[in-house]
Amino acid sequence: METLAFIVAAFLDPLQAGIVLAVLCLYQKPMPILVAALVAVVASETIMAFAGPGYLWGELIAPRLMASLLQASTLYWVVRFVLHRRGHRDAAQPSGQKHRMTAAASR
Repeated sequence: METLAFIVAAFLDPLQAGIVLAVLCLYQKPMPILVAALVAVVASETIMAFAGPGYLWGELIAPRLMASLLQASTLYWVVRFVLHRRGHRDAAQPSGQKHRMTAAASR
């Protein structure tokens, strides 16, 4: 039960989520979810090992990996959804209207 509670807490960890999001945005090659999760696990475990004197590196690596995989998959779909909507919004606006708005703004 403690492991499940740790997975939920690690899933909500903003530092780990920031690392996952940064890797997802920067890494444009195959398997971005797996790479983002692995980078976040290594970074989080290293930070925890340096922050706490009683913490051994790799002590909670399995539940942290599960939480990172959940974060990476969730954030991957959120980023794809946002980029997809942005693309549809830009495509829906006619190109002539874009030029009229910039011409009106330059006056």
